[in-house]
Amino acid sequence: MSREELAGLLLSVNEKLGQVKSEALVSMNVHGTPDAVYVSAVYHTSYARGTTVETFSWTKKGGRLTLHGFHIRLSGGVGKN
Repeated sequence: MSREELAGLLLSVNEKLGQVKSEALVSMNVHGTPDAVYVSAVYHTSYARGTTVETFSWTKKGGRLTLHGFHIRLSGGVGKN
């Protein structure tokens, strides 16, 4: 996922759910191999109109950190404003 793709996705989330009220890192998992390091982080995020569970997955290889995935799950209904 490119930086521009992630920025567009996060912007669309903010347009639908509103501004971020709070976020909390729930878990982080790091797994290393001789070739790369794999990192995943799970956040609970509270927005003005809903809450989500967001998972980010990165790979660090050759000194370069690359975002490979972003998954978002709505954990509550979207409220009406």
